Amino acid sequence: MQPQDIAVHIDSMKERFAELEEKLAAPEIYSKPAECKALSRERQCLAGIFSSFDLWNRTLDQIRENRELLEHETDPDFLALLQSDLAELERKSQEIEQQLTIALIPRDSADARDKRENVASLMPPRSLSDWSSTSARQPFFSANLRYMRNISAANSAASSPPAAGRISTMVSRARNRP
Repeated sequence: MQPQDIAVHIDSMKERFAELEEKLAAPEIYSKPAECKALSRERQCLAGIFSSFDLWNRTLDQIRENRELLEHETDPDFLALLQSDLAELERKSQEIEQQLTIALIPRDSADARDKRENVASLMPPRSLSDWSSTSARQPFFSANLRYMRNISAANSAASSPPAAGRISTMVSRARNRP
């Protein structure tokens, strides 16, 4: 995946971000705490995506600069430093790309926190005796299963060659999952 592959999606998200900023700037929104909370969460999620996208672009720029330096450099010590830095930047770029891919997958309605689920029940039990009841296992298992599906989708997307419309394909796959 390249930045230009998702630039259109990022641009539409920036438009939505501007809308959210306007809505959150209006004083009357604070008389509706649930709506304000939902808008704030969406704004925070979009801000995180923008931050990751910018970091990814900067990392890719650094990779390009290091590759250019490698072509013209003759000092063996500096070459070794550039190569190790390049390897680290490529690893970082892949991590950011994977995080960004996961962040772009629409959230499952079952993951919403507005259901007032007990967040502690989603955490793994502290001891083996806590596993005795099925009710203690089920929320953790469901959350873990959703997490593993998202990671699996991101890994398969990251390992496949870039293709037009890959994000829309991933989104449609994520929506069709039970």
